[in-house]
Amino acid sequence: MPHTGHMTNLLPLYRAMFRVALRSQVEARANYDADVADYYANGDGRAPEWVTEHDADGYPRNVNIGGLGYRYPRCPHGMSLWTDYDNICGGCEDSRTAIQDAQAIARNQFATFSRRWAWAETLPSDLPSEIRTDILGWVLNTD
Repeated sequence: MPHTGHMTNLLPLYRAMFRVALRSQVEARANYDADVADYYANGDGRAPEWVTEHDADGYPRNVNIGGLGYRYPRCPHGMSLWTDYDNICGGCEDSRTAIQDAQAIARNQFATFSRRWAWAETLPSDLPSEIRTDILGWVLNTD
């Protein structure tokens, strides 16, 4: 690893991490909204619609030709809403937006990168290049 002494002027790196996280969050939220709309329009989320039909013997029976009336199974942050206990999703309780989620992701990724980079700077400079390459890949992969 290059020994730079200190990480300086890393604001562009943080901004890039934020942009990537924001794109990902906006895309995930759009996919979630589309899934929810589809679920309620075509699937189990539709309200039940009971009609009376007669079977072959002429006996009436109630038949549901609508949906099952279930709520969508998860929140935008991925928390299951189909559990037997009170679902507590921090993101939902705080009404976090995609931008706030992206900021949190970028902060965590940048903190991980900073810790790893600081550790990598302490390594001996005579490490073989294959090891340095592997370590650099690990430092940069903050997912």
